[in-house]
Amino acid sequence: MSSSITKKTLTALFVVILVGMALFIHTNATTIQALAQTEINRYVYKSVCDTPIHYKIGTIDSRFNLTQNELMNDLSQSTQIWDKVEGKNLFDYDQANPDSLTVNLTYDKRQQLTTQINTLKDQASQVDQNLKPKIAAYNQEKADFEKQITDLNSQIDSWNQKGGAPDDVYQQLTKKQQDLQTESDKLNQEAQSLNLTAKSYNSDISNLNQTITTFNNALHQEPEEGLFDPNNNSITIYFSNGQNELIHTLTHELGHSLGLDHNQNENSIMYPYTSQNIVPTPDDITALNQVCSKRYLAIPHWNLINIRLSK
Repeated sequence: MSSSITKKTLTALFVVILVGMALFIHTNATTIQALAQTEINRYVYKSVCDTPIHYKIGTIDSRFNLTQNELMNDLSQSTQIWDKVEGKNLFDYDQANPDSLTVNLTYDKRQQLTTQINTLKDQASQVDQNLKPKIAAYNQEKADFEKQITDLNSQIDSWNQKGGAPDDVYQQLTKKQQDLQTESDKLNQEAQSLNLTAKSYNSDISNLNQTITTFNNALHQEPEEGLFDPNNNSITIYFSNGQNELIHTLTHELGHSLGLDHNQNENSIMYPYTSQNIVPTPDDITALNQVCSKRYLAIPHWNLINIRLSK
C-alpha cells in the first residue's frame, strides 16, 4: 500500500512538473525567442569596423625631413578623423604586430621636385631681397648724377652767354666735369653689375618656372600622393608638401584600407586628386557608414539554432 501511494505521488508530481514547464514555455515564448534571435544576430550580423585595423610605421626616407614621432602624430590625427565619423575606434597603433598595416614614406620624383622648387624659391627670394635695395640706391645715385649734369650745363651756358668764365671759375667747372665723368663711369659699372645680377635672378625665376611646370606635369600624371596596397597590407606615401597635405594623404589612404572608394566631390577626403582638405564631407561620411554597416555573414547552417515556439 505504501509503495503504491509513493508511485502515485511521484507520478502526480512528474505531471505537475511537466505542466509547469509547459506553462512556463508558453508564457515566456516571446522572450525566449527574442533572446535566441539576439544571440543568432550576434554571430550572423557583423561589421568590418567591429575590429580595429592595427597599423605601424615602416620606413621613412630621410629626405622627407620627418621624424618617426612627427609621423606618428600625423597618423594619430588621420585615424581620429575617421574614428570621429563612426564614433568608435577604427584603428589601433601596434608597432610590434608583424601583421599590422605598414605605413612607409618613400621618396620619389615629385618629392624631389618640390624640394628643388623650395630651394629655388629661397634663392630667388634672397636675390630679390638683395637686389631691390641695390636698384633703389642706383636709381637715387643716377637721379643725383643727372641733376648735377643739368646744374653744370646750366652754369656753363650762363658763363658762355657772358663771354666766358674767369680762370678760377673755369677750373672749378672743369674739375666738376671730370668728377662727373668719374661718377658716370662708376654708375655704368653699377648698372652692368645690376644687369648681370638681374639676369641671374631672371635665370633663377626661369628655372623655378620650369621646375614648377615639371612638378605640375608629375602631379597630372600621378594625382595621388600615396598608395594603399591590400596585397602587401601597406600604405606608401610618395610625396608631401606640408603637414596638412600629408595628413590628408594619410587619411585618404587609411580610408582605402577601410574599404572606401574614390568619390567625385572635390572637397572630399576620398577625391582622387591631392588637396589639403582634412574635414570629411557628407559623401565621405555616407560612404564610411555604408562600409561599417552590419551585414549578414554566411556561416555553415549547423551553426544556426532555429528555435520555433508556438503558443
